[in-house]
Amino acid sequence: MASSPFQMFDLLSRQVRRGIKAQQSPLTMSHSSKSLKQLAKGPNENLLKEFYKVLPGVSEILQQLVVAETDWNLSGRNILFPGSEDFYSRLLTSRFMIPEGENAQLNFPSAAFILAVPRDMTVNGYKIPSPMVTYSNTRDERIEQYRRVERVLNSGVSEEEFLRHETMYSCVSIFFHNPQDESDTTTTKLTLNLSQLADVLKIDMDAPDCLSHFEQVAARQKDSSALAMDMSHSDLYIQMILMRLIVGLSVYISAAGESVLSDGIPKVTGIPTPGLDKHSKPTMRRIPAPSQTRNASTMDTPTTRRWHFRNLRADRYYQGDYASWPKGSRWTIVSEARVGKYKATTVHDEETD
Repeated sequence: MASSPFQMFDLLSRQVRRGIKAQQSPLTMSHSSKSLKQLAKGPNENLLKEFYKVLPGVSEILQQLVVAETDWNLSGRNILFPGSEDFYSRLLTSRFMIPEGENAQLNFPSAAFILAVPRDMTVNGYKIPSPMVTYSNTRDERIEQYRRVERVLNSGVSEEEFLRHETMYSCVSIFFHNPQDESDTTTTKLTLNLSQLADVLKIDMDAPDCLSHFEQVAARQKDSSALAMDMSHSDLYIQMILMRLIVGLSVYISAAGESVLSDGIPKVTGIPTPGLDKHSKPTMRRIPAPSQTRNASTMDTPTTRRWHFRNLRADRYYQGDYASWPKGSRWTIVSEARVGKYKATTVHDEETD
């Protein structure tokens, strides 16, 4: 059978099922063999709920991963696939114009998703893994996430307690397994707020000091949990690449329109998807290659040398159909350098608030 050209985040629920089968799960201490078999055959949410109960005092990062994966199950089980092999490379080298001091508002199809990554994707010698991603733009969105997950996990954490310990409402969190680690089940987590994400967009990825710049951005406001610890060089580099891809993807979806997302896996229907199992039943969505993008004339020209995106902040861009969009959440692509029969050009659009 053919192997998938993509890698997917190895779901915790799948790892727990493997542990039950090997009789190495911490659930064996509190469940009979019969009940464990029933759990393993049941929905992911039920398995995660029981696993969550044995985690306090054992692993805080696994507790947070259970919450994230539960929200993924409740939010449509979305997996986003790149539409072409060089799509992520082009996002990494894009230029993003955003005013100083402004945040990077986000646009994604769901509050939690998995970002599929080409199996052999490497950047400067580091293999890039697939992350689990959760995000919220506002305090209300963060509270709704808590309520949605709490209805399933029934952890006993009150809303007041949740708000007392929550330090960042407008943020992105990523979970990933570092391929450089000896254990492929070790999970790394990073959370950045919208101000930090705006600065991630401003990093020149070609500069020799780009990692140092990212480290300064990430250290500016760390997650206050015990997970905010010093990272290895490979962890830090992977964090930079993944955060740049994720926030860049949000910009791309805003500029091209959310309708740019299509259902299905690009050209590999029927090929197994490692990291998932039959219980996951995900929603596969792909981001078409630039040549397939509609309503973005500069994106469907293969001679475009580099994408340049500009943040739209004037009031006129947030009227009518966009009246409910947070200011700063819309982007446009600017054609600045093209080769072939096209001459270089720059689009100027003066904004007045």
